[in-house]
Amino acid sequence: MPKASIERLVPGSSPTRKLSYHFPVSQMKELLRTNDTVRLSWLQALLGSAGIETVVLDRHTSILEGSIGALPRRLMVPDGELDRARELMVAAEKGL
Repeated sequence: MPKASIERLVPGSSPTRKLSYHFPVSQMKELLRTNDTVRLSWLQALLGSAGIETVVLDRHTSILEGSIGALPRRLMVPDGELDRARELMVAAEKGL
């Protein structure tokens, strides 16, 4: 089964120390598709604080598009966390 290998810097550590996550691609679902990098970063922080792992796909397409931000990035979460992630996102955006 193909896997997506994700690396994330450990906060407060040197750039060489990374955490690696491996999600089966078939078990990841799209939560959001957006061009808004601030919203994307905010959602990653929100979901991360709730213990939900996230993966951003298409982040490096800016190389192909000339860094104009025309192609949306996809925020992916594990399939089993999709409903909870959606509830957290909606509640936070409504200010609840």
